[in-house]
Amino acid sequence: MVIDKGMNADGNYAWIDEHARIHFITTYSTYFAQELAATPLERFEPVDTPANRRLIEQDQEEECLLAFRTEAEYWGKERAVIVTYNPASARKQAYTFDDKLEAIRQELLLVRAKLRDRVPHWREPGAITRALFAFL
Repeated sequence: MVIDKGMNADGNYAWIDEHARIHFITTYSTYFAQELAATPLERFEPVDTPANRRLIEQDQEEECLLAFRTEAEYWGKERAVIVTYNPASARKQAYTFDDKLEAIRQELLLVRAKLRDRVPHWREPGAITRALFAFL
């Protein structure tokens, strides 16, 4: 059984655990498993897939999908956990994060200029605070 994030509920997993012939695969946010997100890449290994085999043949091992398998307790039971690392996805996330940081930086520069120029509606502290948090 494949479960998407909308099905991630303790009651659902308890029901599945009661049925020995049913197994599941799901995703789990690293927000809730930060210790797994902090696993060093040295512990990961390339996954044996046709795409990875092609990348290795093309001398592009740094682009291979990597995985790390361990066990941890989730939903009240010890479970197998596989953490994956995709270099292309990591680059995209870093790019998106950098874009967001630059947008925030630009907004802060605008706020600083408005404060410096004492624009009328930027004199009241509450308005300043609301503006600063509006774009986050």
